[in-house]
Amino acid sequence: MTRSNWSQELATGIDGFQLKRVRSGVGTALASKQVSKDIRGQLQSHGLSGVQARHYDDHDYLPEKRAALETLFELLQATPT
Repeated sequence: MTRSNWSQELATGIDGFQLKRVRSGVGTALASKQVSKDIRGQLQSHGLSGVQARHYDDHDYLPEKRAALETLFELLQATPT
């Protein structure tokens, strides 16, 4: 069973659900809570690129990623209005 098939089975009752939209939805939700593009990229495994990342940035961004995940958790726990 593919992830897509599995997700369709899991999301029964959610019209138009697409697994590929989860990633963009998470990024959009975090952006709405002022989580920076760099931290959203770190969290979604995009990271930083270029000379800066390769030679000058050895920080693992764990505290920032943890804070972003806590923000996402709060969003997911919020009662829709």
